[in-house]
Amino acid sequence: MHTEQLQDVFDYYGLQPLYHKFEHSFKAMGLFQSIPRHMIEDFLDTYSCETFDTFSFEEFCFLFLDFKHCVQDDSS
Repeated sequence: MHTEQLQDVFDYYGLQPLYHKFEHSFKAMGLFQSIPRHMIEDFLDTYSCETFDTFSFEEFCFLFLDFKHCVQDDSS
């Protein structure tokens, strides 16, 4: 997903501060590379956005990758 699209998703969910906090790490790690927009939206719909404020980047990654793994297993 392109940077602008990813930023739009986080903006829509009111998570601009979180996006800006982790923006460099998202790019460096390629966390959302080749991830469809709907999966990121489903992830943000599933979890309480308020809890993200206290997360480190590593915690956020773990939660997202766990979600991604579960979603991919369910669709198989």
